[in-house]
Amino acid sequence: MCWTSAIRPGRNWRQVSALPASTRIRTVSSALPNGHTLATYQFRGPPDDAAGALVEFDDDGHVLRASDASDPDVETFIRPYSLQVVAKLDRVVTTSADMLPTDQSSHVIQVWRLSDLKRIKTIRLARAPHYADIVDRNAAEPRLLADGETVLVVTSNCGLYRVEGLAGDDPRTVFVHDFGARACGVPTVVGHYWVQTLMSAHEVTSLDVSDPALPKVAGQLTMKGDALPHWIAHEPGGNRLVITGYGWLTTHVLFATIDTSSGALALDAHEIDFDRKWPDGWSGTAMPHGAIFGNPSGSAGGGK
Repeated sequence: MCWTSAIRPGRNWRQVSALPASTRIRTVSSALPNGHTLATYQFRGPPDDAAGALVEFDDDGHVLRASDASDPDVETFIRPYSLQVVAKLDRVVTTSADMLPTDQSSHVIQVWRLSDLKRIKTIRLARAPHYADIVDRNAAEPRLLADGETVLVVTSNCGLYRVEGLAGDDPRTVFVHDFGARACGVPTVVGHYWVQTLMSAHEVTSLDVSDPALPKVAGQLTMKGDALPHWIAHEPGGNRLVITGYGWLTTHVLFATIDTSSGALALDAHEIDFDRKWPDGWSGTAMPHGAIFGNPSGSAGGGK
């Protein structure tokens, strides 16, 4: 089963009452060993006025602790965006990219100690050997590889970086790949393949990252028309992918498969159109965004 969140006209999101005023929450992770939830706050004070924080909540949504993300000696413009927990190394990696309209860019990631949220280092992304500082702008999505300790980070401008020395006190980043596009969305990791949405290229690409220092292109999917793939998720224990986005994809959900032995990608003929009559009687279009596979049968690969 595949679940997706969708935005419909006239529908309001419920506000989380536990959040302090004048903050903006971006992303959460419930995969903490103690069962708590970790979140990034984009900013504090007036909208987009100052760097936010990394925050831990208990099961009832109460704030347990928060660590300030500001580090002006390294980067004056930091907006915590996504996060990746690395429990094996007692680390958290956060990225930095603004969700509000701005002419400013961020060029850092931050590494924290998971056990107490102490910030270990703010790391300036290594510049790619081309295009000045374009590729290293706005670190967007970190993902943990299959070994449980290697983290790769993609930027909004489609540069891919490996985090080295994550277990120590002086981690650093190494540029390892340029996807060639200049607007990248959400990635997912399937085995030793990194699967990336390339909005400006109208494509989805898979990389073999069995050697994270030397990623190799393994498969590609080209979307039809003006489809801009943004979100992607994979089926736990299986080989299916779900894709949402913008352009033609604004009101559609697509499905694809990945060959887990070669990384080859193939588009499924089945798709879901969100221009429909809804169970409450309302008719019209909705915009699917976040989508994941569920598994009601409880067996690997058993979702529909």
